[in-house]
Amino acid sequence: MGLASTGTSLPSEDRGNDAEAARAARIRQDITRLGANLYDLLLPETRILPSLVHADEEICGLLYGQYVWSNGSPAPPSGRGVLVATDKRVLLIDKKPLFVRCDEISYGSVSGVSYSRTWMAETVLLHTRMGDIRMQSYNGTCANNFVAYIEDKVVVAPA
Repeated sequence: MGLASTGTSLPSEDRGNDAEAARAARIRQDITRLGANLYDLLLPETRILPSLVHADEEICGLLYGQYVWSNGSPAPPSGRGVLVATDKRVLLIDKKPLFVRCDEISYGSVSGVSYSRTWMAETVLLHTRMGDIRMQSYNGTCANNFVAYIEDKVVVAPA
């Protein structure tokens, strides 16, 4: 004789799932407010954000696009991904079908940011001690918000 399932779950599971769903919804609201469009919301990097961003972190800027990390290696890492600026760190996330590349960069190692715009695309260059990350994007709103936040976080006004 087997046990019958009532279709209900334990209260602690409900609270855990509710908390995760609420956090995912908050992250989705934050990135939409920062300029992410429908295409950006459907990317695999966006779907994995709730598991990579800590519960006590706030997303303050993000930038989707093609990146090349010039770190001095003969074959620098490159691909499509997202740079996420939280209030505590910067993440470079590149999600592929069989793996996730997630590099964490502290603000102590970020030395600056450069921004240029061509006819259709924006190019952001994040300067770090580990090399420069060049990200080309077609979302100007995200690029402007990301650059503004990095400048505010890294550049200290003279006293």
